Amino acid sequence: TEAEVLEYHEAEGIPLNPLYIKFPGTRVGCMPCTSYISWPKVMAKTAPKMYRYIQKLRGQGLID
Repeated sequence: TEAEVLEYHEAEGIPLNPLYIKFPGTRVGCMPCTSYISWPKVMAKTAPKMYRYIQKLRGQGLID
């Protein structure tokens, strides 16, 4: 569980990513995550600038 992970971090002295303190209760991951099937649709809406940049690097067109 999340509580167990936090407990482990504390017990082992592992530093916590400051974003978890800044945005409690929020999953903090890699913004340009392309590891799931619908990433283009999601990123086109939530981070259009990043989406266009990634698509340009990939040599791909943009979705409507």
